Amino acid sequence: MRLLPLFSTLLLSTGLAPVLSGCGKEVFPTEKLPAATEQGLNEAGCLVNGDVWRPYSVLFGPKAIDVSVIRNRAFYAPNGSNGFQLSISMLRLPQEDRTTPNTNTNTNINLYVPIVERVGRFALTDFVPRNFPGDWPAYASFSRTEAYSFYYTGSGTPPAKGELFITRFDTVARVISGTFDFTAGQTSSPEQIRVTEGRFDVRY
Repeated sequence: MRLLPLFSTLLLSTGLAPVLSGCGKEVFPTEKLPAATEQGLNEAGCLVNGDVWRPYSVLFGPKAIDVSVIRNRAFYAPNGSNGFQLSISMLRLPQEDRTTPNTNTNTNINLYVPIVERVGRFALTDFVPRNFPGDWPAYASFSRTEAYSFYYTGSGTPPAKGELFITRFDTVARVISGTFDFTAGQTSSPEQIRVTEGRFDVRY
């Protein structure tokens, strides 16, 4: 009875083949960006200074992608506007199934838009905290949590900026999808973070 083909199939289906390949040396596929979709697949990713960045958390840890879509109320919405506040927070922790450190681990990317009523493009400008989140302008940020280092659109010289493009905003199916691209800086340092080819497709 030939068991070797069956054993090989089991290795491939369980994902053990990369661990056992290469004469005992662990080999993992190159990390890739997810496709830009609009189906509520709960996927996101981008390039951070040219390196692939995808949200990743751990078992019983915080959410890798945390989305908040809140209907605006006239008493604190800008100029009494309606629509929704959108906040997307993405977290990247070290992946436990790798033996070599990932790039840009223990980092966060945040996107915020105070008024979303339909699909469209939104300029990401200054991060200006005010009394109510609804008064804040649209912004993006990148942070390194261990170093307590934060980068925002609107900071640096010249001021960093970006754009968020919402391609699906479905309040019935509760799906929001889109793309983003921004540069984030600091007022105390000339260093800037370049985020490109960003995409998200999430349910809320």
